[in-house]
Amino acid sequence: MKKIIIARPQGFCAGVVRAIKIVELALQKFPGKKIFVNHQIVHNEFVVENLEKRGVIFNDDLSKVPDKSIYIFSAHGVSPIFRAKVETRDLIIIDATCPLVESVHTLAKKALNNGEKVIYLGQKNHQEFKGIKDNGDFILVENLAQAEQILEHSELKKLIENLDTETGQEKFSREKFTCLSQTTLSKNETKKIIETLQGKIPQLKVVNNICYATTNRQNAVQELTKKCSLILVIGSVNSSNSNKLVQVAKQQGISAYLIDDEQDISSEMLANHDCIGISSGASVPDELLQGVINFLREKNPAIETEEIIVANEGVTFALPLILQ
Repeated sequence: MKKIIIARPQGFCAGVVRAIKIVELALQKFPGKKIFVNHQIVHNEFVVENLEKRGVIFNDDLSKVPDKSIYIFSAHGVSPIFRAKVETRDLIIIDATCPLVESVHTLAKKALNNGEKVIYLGQKNHQEFKGIKDNGDFILVENLAQAEQILEHSELKKLIENLDTETGQEKFSREKFTCLSQTTLSKNETKKIIETLQGKIPQLKVVNNICYATTNRQNAVQELTKKCSLILVIGSVNSSNSNKLVQVAKQQGISAYLIDDEQDISSEMLANHDCIGISSGASVPDELLQGVINFLREKNPAIETEEIIVANEGVTFALPLILQ
């Protein structure tokens, strides 16, 4: 182990910064009040545990939230049905939904109100899809195999009118189609899925919803794969964007591991690697990155350190009026 290369950007994105700031400001503004967050505010165990130590309660069961409490929607968003249910309660509601996630909800509502069929690329168990699915009927595509079989989907089979003899393409009965996606997907995998869908449904309108932070971090890891034989990605196991960073590295034939912090690093993991790349997911605080760097420096005090910078992020999002 002679060198470590740190990918930039990595760590907190603007949506995560905003969400955590909202919880911290709520703690300051409402001392003595119980503060509840629907789901984890962001998908990072270290962040969640630190806020729990300060009295924040993460709870998916609204029935256990007392009246007069502060209730915060997480960065991943909530469904309109759940939002309406919360609004019937005597609670102080603060919305920490990432504006980029909220924009997907807005696009979905607009398309559905226009009578369009919406194909959503995402993971059925991810909080973003759980939040958006109650806006209407979606056709969920989770992977390339499902995209290749899209015309066998029950919702589409009944819309196919006939086969165009000139192009060999199935024809639909005046339907419009919009494709939206989860913000934390792999850009390369999503590109293949979209190309496959467009081959099956030529009139498909595609909106790229993968957020700038996800794309930048994946691009940075791709650059790491050109120089490093091992990449360590700091992030929690339930973090979609962190897992995708590992996936990006492995797709290039590079050894890669998802770690919570330096305690997950073993000697076997580091063996036979002269250059190690380091990145972290969009909900990972900088102190976890620094902990990994310090750990590796302790292993080899003479180790070289380099940074790869693929983008400079200056994005910020406004706070809710109640906290301004």
